[in-house]
Amino acid sequence: FQKAYQGGLPDAAVYLGMMYQSGVGVEQNVREAQRCFDFAASKDYFFAYFKLARIEFNERRFMKAAWLCVKGWYLGLTLSRRNPSDPRLLGVGK
Repeated sequence: FQKAYQGGLPDAAVYLGMMYQSGVGVEQNVREAQRCFDFAASKDYFFAYFKLARIEFNERRFMKAAWLCVKGWYLGLTLSRRNPSDPRLLGVGK
């Protein structure tokens, strides 16, 4: 996933971020996870907003976490209405 993320693939950034967040296959590093999720969110991967919200929640920044959840929900809704097969939905509804 690291090479794909470095190559600019946002879906790889989501998976790599989850690995860093949980410490599976790599040393746990929440800041690196956040960097990966930020990249994916900038490419409209709505799931990344929920992962960012979890990080903010764990840091006790509840308002920012809530805002990120709303933003992710709205983006996901918009993407699914435009094109239910959009790859940014990462398997939702499949």
